[in-house]
Amino acid sequence: MEKLLPAIVYVAHGKQSGVTLIEVLVSIMLMSFALLGMAALQAQSMALQTSATTRGGVAVLIADISDRMRSNLSESPGYDTTVVTPTFAITANYAGQATPPATPSTNCMTTTCNAAARATYDLATWRIKVRNELPRGSALITGGQQTGINVTVMWFDKEFRSGETLTQTPACTAAMAGGATQTCCPAAASAPVGVRCHNSTLFP
Repeated sequence: MEKLLPAIVYVAHGKQSGVTLIEVLVSIMLMSFALLGMAALQAQSMALQTSATTRGGVAVLIADISDRMRSNLSESPGYDTTVVTPTFAITANYAGQATPPATPSTNCMTTTCNAAARATYDLATWRIKVRNELPRGSALITGGQQTGINVTVMWFDKEFRSGETLTQTPACTAAMAGGATQTCCPAAASAPVGVRCHNSTLFP
């Protein structure tokens, strides 16, 4: 009886040189896209956090000037209607406040001051705080006690962009209502592109 020999099967193997390298390159590319996306999200998150911190600082500054005016009502806008420019008023536009405010010559914390001198000191001190705590910060204070004292705080926000172009804050109009009136810029401010405004009305 003839002995049957097992059949020998030959399997042809295709060439696979470079397949592993291509897979690695594709993986690196996908990982790069993922990391770029994460970096963009982180940058956006930091910008939003900075904006929120700035707005929190604006609220503190408005509360500060409100307390200063309430403690010295005779020098606040509208108290004496015969006074054209009250001590607590700020009417210069944004460009007119490009120079940092000067330190008050009299320190009412260590020297006894009358109402006018105290208001001058308080306003100068507050304007310095606005400039130091906000990027290129400045302010407007107009109106009066009868209709409300309008306090506008302005600052430059380098993230206030549309693509690569700085955004122009809408100018306040009589037709605006609600939240739009809090974030528009008064015409008297002449705010350039990239400047944000926050408006508050005080009734001391």
